Amino acid sequence: RNEYADTPVRFHVAFPPDTNTPGFAKENETKPYETSHIWPEMFNETFEPVDVARDILDGILAGDYFCRSPDVFGNLLVARAWGHFPRARPLLEAAIAPLFVGLHEVMVWMADRAVRKRAHHSALAASR
Repeated sequence: RNEYADTPVRFHVAFPPDTNTPGFAKENETKPYETSHIWPEMFNETFEPVDVARDILDGILAGDYFCRSPDVFGNLLVARAWGHFPRARPLLEAAIAPLFVGLHEVMVWMADRAVRKRAHHSALAASR
């Protein structure tokens, strides 16, 4: 993005959430146990394709670098990301950044807990 700042070329990044599509349904058939059991059920929401597409298109048309999605929590995670890129709400993001450092640690703990609970890698190591 920065390398093209002197041109009319604009970049947009989208992080679509889990979207209610046939492809996502197929993906869920083979998804590892841990992937589907890391987060509490309230964070396993799927969104309708029309809503996801509308939000991404609205972001592109508005000239946003990060295109929002219908997933409010996901949007907050994207806004909290480190790196140098244009921010839509820099003061708000700076104010909530410390909260997300702690939240990120909780998310890492939850992911590790889901993997340790299943412990299928331990079984693989023991069989060698």
